Amino acid sequence: MSRVAVLFFVLQDMSFVRHTYQFSLRWFTTLFKDALATCPRSNTGACGSPRARQRCLALPAPRRSTLRRDALARASRAGRERLESLTIHFAGMLYTGAAMSLFDQDKRPFAVLMLARYMLVSRGPLPLCA
Repeated sequence: MSRVAVLFFVLQDMSFVRHTYQFSLRWFTTLFKDALATCPRSNTGACGSPRARQRCLALPAPRRSTLRRDALARASRAGRERLESLTIHFAGMLYTGAAMSLFDQDKRPFAVLMLARYMLVSRGPLPLCA
């Protein structure tokens, strides 16, 4: 979440470039809610279907704990993948939405500032969309 929150402060810093660049928190949160609604979900099946849960419960006790541990590991991995996918999707939506109101000469510095702040928070570059 801190990776996404830092992008709001990038928008606020754009007012130092030109005083006409003012972005509200309401616009940012609406954009974030839209990103949550429109971000494609990963089809990993980590949460498990009802049929998979029934099969897990029908197994003998020693194997059931191993399956639960594996399911938790898959769910954790799926959660990280979902968070990364959501971050990438939101960053794209944020740049697209904000760039509509920026002058052409300010779009590239805005993109560099977004990337630099993201790298400071996450200690790594923003992964590219596949």
